[in-house]
Formats: sequence, structure tokens, C-alpha cells
Amino acid sequence: FALSLYVTESEGLDFELCAGTSGPSTVLLEATARSLHHVLSQWLQDPMQPLCATSVTATNDIAALHKWGEKEKAAAPDTALWSAIERVIANSPQKMAITDPTGPSKSYGELSQVIRSVETQIRSANLAREEVVAVLGENGVATIATLLACWRNGLAFMPIDPTLPFQRVAMMVETAQPRLLIDTRRNVSPLPDGMSIPVIPIDANDLQVGIATTG
Repeated sequence: FALSLYVTESEGLDFELCAGTSGPSTVLLEATARSLHHVLSQWLQDPMQPLCATSVTATNDIAALHKWGEKEKAAAPDTALWSAIERVIANSPQKMAITDPTGPSKSYGELSQVIRSVETQIRSANLAREEVVAVLGENGVATIATLLACWRNGLAFMPIDPTLPFQRVAMMVETAQPRLLIDTRRNVSPLPDGMSIPVIPIDANDLQVGIATTG
């Protein structure tokens, strides 16, 4: 961050101001000063107020955020990312889409086929729009195709790094409460105990075979 203000409680109050290498802008400095003044004003009114219960956003800044949130939302442009991808698939299916360091690279036409293959498996779970799908896997064709398939079907997705400790993975699943976990790991190993969630494994090798045999 360009500018961060840390306030901690010990015997008193400790303030630490940290600036990025490029230095903070005037606007950022003024906003930080307002926040600090707001925090100190609250403690003057109630010296026993705990730090965790103290608002750090100045009243005027909160009002400005509310005003900004009430603005009429602009219509989504027809140049949305998915529309752009579909145009490239239609116009340049041989154009390179993904360079996968662990396997064959994929053109947009091949990526489209992979996404459709993944979609078939996702739809078998009968999920409603905006339900959460956890995606456990390394960067690669299978993982990217799974994320795009979720997106195209109106599902929220939560990517999970497979190098994380299983305890961390279990905590993420417990917090987000996904309805489905899609496992795209190259080396599949047992999932943590206690994860009572449907799992669909996506094998990148199987997806490559599907592409190779498509007319």
C-alpha cells in the first residue's frame, strides 16, 4: 500500500505510519489524517472504547461512499470479457489461448472444447446460479477451463491453491460453504477428513484425449 496506519494497544497506544517506495499522494495523506482525527475523537469521548470497536473511516468519507454507491449503475458494456473470448473463438479458433508449462498449449478453439467438457460435469451437479464452487488445482488448462465454465454458468468460484496445508483448505471450505468441489490437481491425493462436500475430479489428460478425438 502507498500509505498504511497501524494502531496497536499496549500500555498506551502505538501509532506506526508506513509509506510505500513511491510515497503517498496528497489525497491519501489527507484521508489518513481525517481517519486519525476521527479515531482520536472517538477515544476522547470514550477512553475505554476498545480498538476493535473503533471506526477508522471519517464521517464525511462514509457519506461520500454512500453518495457514490447511490449513483446509477452503468450498463455492462458489450465488450465484456466473455463476449470478447467468444468473438476470438469464432473468428480465430487457431489463435493461442493458453501456454501450459506442464502440458500442451491450447488454442481458443481447443479451450472452448475443454470448457464444454467441464460444463457437462458441472451441470450434472444441478447447482443454482451464484452458488459457490471450490476449485482445487494448479495453474493450467484444466483449472482455467473450470473457472471459465463456472463463470459462464453463473456460478461463483473459489480457487484454492493445492500447496496450502489441508487445515487451511478445510477452513476455507468451512467458511465459504461451497456446494461442490472440483479437483483439477495433477497428482490427486485424499482430501482432508471431515469435508462433507461432493467432489468432481477433472483429469487434464482425459480432457486432452477428448480434444484429440473431436471431429
